[in-house]
Amino acid sequence: MTNIIKNYRHPYIIIVMGPTASGKSKFVIKLRNYIPIDIISVDSALIYKGMDIGTSKPPKKILDAVPHKLINICDPDELYSVGNFYYDATKAIHRILRNNRIPLLVGGSMFYFKTLINGLPLLPKSNLFLRKHINDLIKNFGFKLINHLFNKINFTITNNISNNDIQRLTRSIEVFLLSKKTIYELTNKQKLMKLPYKIYKFCLMPNSKFALNKRIKYRFYRMLSLGFEDEVNTLFINDKLKFDMPSSKCVGYKQMLLYIVGKISYQDMIKQSIVATQQLAKKQITWIKNSYTNIYRLNSDNYDKSIKDLIKIISY
Repeated sequence: MTNIIKNYRHPYIIIVMGPTASGKSKFVIKLRNYIPIDIISVDSALIYKGMDIGTSKPPKKILDAVPHKLINICDPDELYSVGNFYYDATKAIHRILRNNRIPLLVGGSMFYFKTLINGLPLLPKSNLFLRKHINDLIKNFGFKLINHLFNKINFTITNNISNNDIQRLTRSIEVFLLSKKTIYELTNKQKLMKLPYKIYKFCLMPNSKFALNKRIKYRFYRMLSLGFEDEVNTLFINDKLKFDMPSSKCVGYKQMLLYIVGKISYQDMIKQSIVATQQLAKKQITWIKNSYTNIYRLNSDNYDKSIKDLIKIISY
């Protein structure tokens, strides 16, 4: 503990990333018993109020005992961008450091992590009126056509964005219409705002892909037993969760909504949700492998050893 405290003279932050269902939340909550950390969530689904079961959000009892920043900060029908996250996260980091504690950021939203580590470009603020019109265009004419039309104007506007990634597609078009420049042009000429602290990066992973897929399957069936269908149905009835909202794209919620409105069967909902979660985990692992070289791997099947390994690294 002595070495950890000494490092306050040179402020640093800890990042624990990893695929969904790897046990990140339980790990950092246990870690809090050993070192003076305050937890910041890096999860684009945990930000939403009322979306608790399907996001595997820590229970209220645990959140009351071990507060997490950036959980339950907006309603599912509100927009929350990566820029919002960057400013909220950096504000929380500065506050935690002023209190002489260690900021620990944990989650699986890799684009959030990328922005936090690499810096945030100064882009035009979102315009809700314009964004609604863009969403209406996409809804009426389809992702592929709108993507094709804007690439005809300027190839770098929506280039390399999946036709299913409505959030990035919408934001790219919005930035171009507001600034007459592409995100690439704006970010390529800017010096990105980076955090002035040392960052220790860790990845929490199970021993095997089989073990992770087994966890994902078990976790989804547990969600169903806890009342996931009722949760989504309540949000849908109260107009808090709709198909055109970013929140409805969260894995599991999209499939459950399709079942609720009668577009797929209950068994298909289960199968598609589990497969989508496994695909998400695969993407997260690929992102980590391709994006970070100086990252320490921790074993999610052995919390005690992983805690010792983490403490040893940050104390060095």
